[in-house]
Amino acid sequence: MTFNNQANNVTEASFVIAWNIARAKRPYGEGYFIKKNLEDILKVLDPNNAALHKVVSQIPISRHTTERRITAINTSLD
Repeated sequence: MTFNNQANNVTEASFVIAWNIARAKRPYGEGYFIKKNLEDILKVLDPNNAALHKVVSQIPISRHTTERRITAINTSLD
């Protein structure tokens, strides 16, 4: 996977998490909870896939990032 492709996938994953948080009307900070669950699930399902673990750890999911993503989604829907 090229750097640009990986960066695009990580950004898209961040948007998916933000979309699900908004759709469920959950607090923006729950992105950390979701990301932690993803990391823990990967440890169980595929503990030897270091590349996938690295990609998941790179997903930007701070409260402010989630807020910006939700705003961008809302703007694109208007």
